[in-house]
Amino acid sequence: MGLPVMSDDLNDPSFLKTIGQRLKAARQSVGLSQRDVCAALGVGTSAWNHWETGRRSPDLMTLIRFSKTYSISTDWILGGEPPDAHYTSEQRIAIGHRLSAVRQALDLSLEDFAAAIEVELPALTRWETGEDSPNLHAMFRMAKRFSVTLDWIFLGDPAGLPHRIAGKTLKAVS
Repeated sequence: MGLPVMSDDLNDPSFLKTIGQRLKAARQSVGLSQRDVCAALGVGTSAWNHWETGRRSPDLMTLIRFSKTYSISTDWILGGEPPDAHYTSEQRIAIGHRLSAVRQALDLSLEDFAAAIEVELPALTRWETGEDSPNLHAMFRMAKRFSVTLDWIFLGDPAGLPHRIAGKTLKAVS
């Protein structure tokens, strides 16, 4: 499943809407309200709402601050390039181990976990074994549903793991 083709023209409403959809998905993936993000970045909620709905675009410095604050790739926000585009086989395997550890910490079967994050079982199996990199949209769904940060999934940063699964998950991947 590929990302939608979009225009390079910043004045094209479909381009802004796509960026807005990505900003919203990124914000939701870290479990924050618009108000939370606005307070952290020092921008108004009205402006943020305009950005998420595609009526306006954020300035570059705001995008960079958002990206750094929440470890979301500006390449993904602006161009749709998935964060796994350049992962080595070792990195894919590590990501797979983290996915498996989260699934096991939640006591979910492969089938139940695949259903929960709305992916086909063969895809999840390839991700857990490191044969393929996870679909970013599915990882957003997983992050939101199970309160697991994208930083944990893609980078192994345990800072945002919920307490209910942190102990089991961290033990499984160490």
